[in-house]
Amino acid sequence: MSKLTKTLTVKKGSTTQNIPFYTTINEANQYGDYGTAIVNGVTAYYPLGAADNANTGSSHKIDIGCIKNGKNLYFLTKGNGELPLYNLVLSATSNQTITLKYKNRNYKDTGYESEVTKTSTSSAQTFSVRKDTTWTASIAASSGYTAGKLSTSSGTVTSNTTVSAGAATLSGFTVTIKSGKKVLYEESEFFNGVRYIYFSVLYTNASGSIVNTGELKHTTGNEVNTFIVKPNTKVTITARTNSSSYHLYLYDENDGFIDSFPDQYPPGSITPATIKKNTTFEFKASYLGDH
Repeated sequence: MSKLTKTLTVKKGSTTQNIPFYTTINEANQYGDYGTAIVNGVTAYYPLGAADNANTGSSHKIDIGCIKNGKNLYFLTKGNGELPLYNLVLSATSNQTITLKYKNRNYKDTGYESEVTKTSTSSAQTFSVRKDTTWTASIAASSGYTAGKLSTSSGTVTSNTTVSAGAATLSGFTVTIKSGKKVLYEESEFFNGVRYIYFSVLYTNASGSIVNTGELKHTTGNEVNTFIVKPNTKVTITARTNSSSYHLYLYDENDGFIDSFPDQYPPGSITPATIKKNTTFEFKASYLGDH
């Protein structure tokens, strides 16, 4: 598909207007219709339209018309081959997601097509769009990372355009500590009282500072505490119950049993393996008998 260099030139007074020729019907007929001509021995097509509104070519009509299939049509100075195509590139990235939204300029240059949404992957993506396509971009980091800065967050395509961002930086993983309701409320006929879990957490935060939470307390069941921990560091969890009738254990929600707390009075400590992902630890307890 292409636009020919030759045009049909129309002069009216001091005004000169050019009717373009295209090698395909699709390039010529986007305002409603087309005419056929032989240009240097080649079949070519020129745009026609009712020209009564923007979608039928009102912005491009000249004062020469024709009748085709019983319809009054005008010669037009523009078909749909006028807008150049450019590459809109969404760069590859990792540990973060760039969301690109763009509205491709339509063939008729009268508005935009429906918005398209694309998200970044580990490979660059290239989209062919027309001149004056508009776009916006946003970025979100994966868990444990801080997103890089976007090259720019919006624009209009007037040349080949690349949307990119600086590299994501590792910041911290979320460590969650929770107690299930059954840990706090025993269903055994031997013990019907409420017990509490007292615990503290020692960890390195995302900024590299050592944090000791001091004593925390779970009392009602289904309770959760969360901490942002620097990647590839360890946490130390110190815990006890308020009843010597129970022994307390620590589990990784995904990987299962870790260890039992060595003592209840005073509280014992467990230092799980290095934190390399978002991790949830869970307290569990066993009843030691009717004391």
